[in-house]
Amino acid sequence: MKDTNKAISYDQISGESEYTFDPGRFALPVAELPPTDPQELANWSPVVMVQAYAPQMKRTSRFYEKKTGTPPQIPTPKDAGAFQILSGTLVFDAPKAHANGTKFDWGVAGEYTFIQAVRVDPKDGFLLNGLPIELETQRQNAIQYGQGAAPSAGPVVQAGQDAKVGYAQAQYISFSDPRYAYNTPTYFPGQFLNDDLLNGT
Repeated sequence: MKDTNKAISYDQISGESEYTFDPGRFALPVAELPPTDPQELANWSPVVMVQAYAPQMKRTSRFYEKKTGTPPQIPTPKDAGAFQILSGTLVFDAPKAHANGTKFDWGVAGEYTFIQAVRVDPKDGFLLNGLPIELETQRQNAIQYGQGAAPSAGPVVQAGQDAKVGYAQAQYISFSDPRYAYNTPTYFPGQFLNDDLLNGT
């Protein structure tokens, strides 16, 4: 259960999810000089790409939360759906007493690293850290998109309800319509990946 009833006590909620891609490929140099024929040179490469193993993806989840009066809710360091935990660190600030001595300020930082134990395809989108409180936009999105489209593979299949709502909301994204909206904070849709941006397009 989320700590929504104490939402006003949270002084800071911050987090980030870092994804590290490993395509499982290696570049082996070829033992030849570039051809001099222009047609051969157009298709020549100084390397041969070798697929050594299946693509893998790691996710590092970082967070810092600060709360007055009681400790904040933080993510549990354990497997989470499609993500199997590899390592983790938690850092607890020493509670700082208020002048009246009846309350403390609590702060906790953490970093967990996971391996994605399902198919790796960036077009599946990315799961992001959840919040210890529920926002009104999340409640409204659950009503509007809660029974929407569901993926058949990828990390969203095993994700929590909010990320699944985000996946369903993302099906309505249309870059040709300036009125489209997207506001689910726990899922970054694959629709926002552009295959051409790195190629000078």
